[in-house]
Amino acid sequence: MSEKKFKIEISKLMLVFFILFGLCIMIWIFIIGIWVGTKISEKSEKIISHEYELTPMEPVYPQKKSLSSFEQVKRKPEENFKKKKKEEKLKYQRKEVAKIAEKIKKSKEIVPPVSFYSIQIGSFSKKEFAKKLKELANNKGYECFIKEAEIKDKKVYRVYIGKYSNRTEAQRHLKEVSKIFKVSKPLLVEFR
Repeated sequence: MSEKKFKIEISKLMLVFFILFGLCIMIWIFIIGIWVGTKISEKSEKIISHEYELTPMEPVYPQKKSLSSFEQVKRKPEENFKKKKKEEKLKYQRKEVAKIAEKIKKSKEIVPPVSFYSIQIGSFSKKEFAKKLKELANNKGYECFIKEAEIKDKKVYRVYIGKYSNRTEAQRHLKEVSKIFKVSKPLLVEFR
């Protein structure tokens, strides 16, 4: 008896095809397994929830010991957290305000309040007259401003010229101003 030998030749292309086909089958088996597993777990959850009635429990939080039994209030952790944050923010703001207040106090102690001298050249009951005199003074090259004042429940508009750093400087300009604006007795006023 003679033996016949069979030879199976597989090309490289055929080998790649078998490998890819096997991988696809394995991936599909994996996907189907996951899908079946989720369906089974859903059914088991439904069965357990029907057998045992599950009721949601309210969490119990420890209360502060300093509160009396009448004052004990159940709070959610978020409310406690927000309340603590708010208190910390207020403490921080109070500290910052205190620091600023200290700086202001120190600055007032070191630097005296700003004051200057000015010459009053007119006082009017109507604002339009005060504005005209101010324009006249500005046209002549003087720094001029108007201040409101109340005398016996009536408004008075006073016109001032210049902002002098000391009294002697303002007095030097007093005669000059009285001649130019024809004011018999201009007043020297200190502003603080």
